[in-house]
Amino acid sequence: MKLALLICDTPVPAVLSSRGTYLEIFKDLLTSSLASFSSQSDPSTTNPSTTNPEPQTAQQKVETETHWTLDGFDVVHKQEYPDLDYDSGDGDSDGEEGYTGILISGSAASAYEDIPWINKLVSFVLDTAQRKPHIKLIGICFGHQIIARAFGGTCVPNSGLWEVGVTDIDLTPVGKAVFQTDKPTISVQQMHRDHVPTPPPSFHTIGSTPTAPVQGLILPYASPYASQSPPFSAPALSLSLLTSPQHIHILTIQGHPEFSSQIVNAIIDVRSAIGVMAPDVAEEGRRRAVLRHDGDGVIGRAIWRVLGVGG
Repeated sequence: MKLALLICDTPVPAVLSSRGTYLEIFKDLLTSSLASFSSQSDPSTTNPSTTNPEPQTAQQKVETETHWTLDGFDVVHKQEYPDLDYDSGDGDSDGEEGYTGILISGSAASAYEDIPWINKLVSFVLDTAQRKPHIKLIGICFGHQIIARAFGGTCVPNSGLWEVGVTDIDLTPVGKAVFQTDKPTISVQQMHRDHVPTPPPSFHTIGSTPTAPVQGLILPYASPYASQSPPFSAPALSLSLLTSPQHIHILTIQGHPEFSSQIVNAIIDVRSAIGVMAPDVAEEGRRRAVLRHDGDGVIGRAIWRVLGVGG
């Protein structure tokens, strides 16, 4: 399986020296969440090493042996993108495997900014969805906001309100189905003060918080998809069909499933030092950063299912 990551930022120096670039950080997320399939006992339990793993089924062994690559593309400084023109989606690409999915990373930038690299990214997302609908799109934080903007929604400043550290997300029925849990909430690391106030046309919200009402989105496939322009017309589907991984074209998460407490604390250190983050926000963020979260468990497995693994 061939995946691409559109890299929209560089980690702060402390993270870059200890964890590497966002390409390495996302590789870590995908690796650990793929491995969590084999030790999964409760679909809403993260940190699977603390549970008593059940014997692997044949299907779980397939999940852990999935072969995949993740190619990184610097869309900020180099403004480079994967070449999708050779890939027709029908398996005939001169023997070269096409991309199954494209992930869009977070960024300290604001998705609503009218600057060349952001405008190019918005156009690429929409063009890819229209011309290459077989490619799944996954947006994380800034990537979530970019996707909303590309499809006719908005991203706006959230009146100075931050969400920092591990935060409980109140799941919608769609969200429960996507994450395969009966629990009312999941938890994820956060680092944002911009948000998407309402879902774009035909998108479905997967969860909310009091601070940011759209904590993630899905867009199911519509037909004929490639000929459409915003607003996209999603078909009327039952909840089970709507949220089945093969019917999800786009999945977005406002939070950061790829972040650890160390990453969050390093970002807090930088942003509080330059006065972007108030002392009380930083203190509360540090307190929350070490809490249990579902990033590389529940959320990571949902990403893999949308990509076609472990459905």
